[in-house]
Amino acid sequence: MAKKIMPWIKGFLTAYAMRAVINAPLKAEWYEDKADFFTNSVFELLGRYDFVFLFFWIVCAVFFLYMEGRALKKDTGITVLSLVFAALIPLGQVLLNIGTLSALFGSVVNVIKAIFMIAGFFLFFREGLSYLADLFQKKNFLTKETDLIAEHIFFAGFLVLETVFFLCVLTNFPGNLCYDTEGQMMQVLGEMPYSTHHPLLSTFLMGLPVKASVAITGSKAPGIFVYMIIQSSMLAAALASTLSVLKKRGV
Repeated sequence: MAKKIMPWIKGFLTAYAMRAVINAPLKAEWYEDKADFFTNSVFELLGRYDFVFLFFWIVCAVFFLYMEGRALKKDTGITVLSLVFAALIPLGQVLLNIGTLSALFGSVVNVIKAIFMIAGFFLFFREGLSYLADLFQKKNFLTKETDLIAEHIFFAGFLVLETVFFLCVLTNFPGNLCYDTEGQMMQVLGEMPYSTHHPLLSTFLMGLPVKASVAITGSKAPGIFVYMIIQSSMLAAALASTLSVLKKRGV
């Protein structure tokens, strides 16, 4: 019984991690009494439960059920890497949304929330990275000697990097933009005049997906998400190309 329930528990933790947002700590003086403060703290800890959460929960649970059937080995390197990736997401979210880590460590609710987030992301990353490692370590079906990583170093590197990038963008949907990027998108949308502060091609690359999104859906969010995926894919391709060049040079 416990074995059947465990994938759903793991899926719930991962869905919680993907949907949780660490906010500025609640202060007792904001509320009329301790009971009101405690109630709001509990609701803050519980997070958001909506259709998106339910979708993530089901998808993640199915993923864990599938991975349970494969029973892959999790080596120490993958475990450590998964823990590092998992910890960086809530820490980065705190720095982005609040600007200081004191907001995390100065709140019991935020510490507990961060622990749940790390646990959920850790479980997901460990299974995902174990799957990728197993996939690329399988022997080539022709030579029986060369593994897939050695044969396809660019593809392997790109797939691993883009998987991690995609998860980070997905958990921060539609993505995080700096001031300059927002300005470039506004230029293409006609909300401000074009300038020579950035290359025109760069401005079009950032703004056209958003303009198309507004025209089709009436919202900027899908277009921003598409741009973030394009940007992360280009970065993953550049880094994977570096791995390919290093391999050719015998490094």
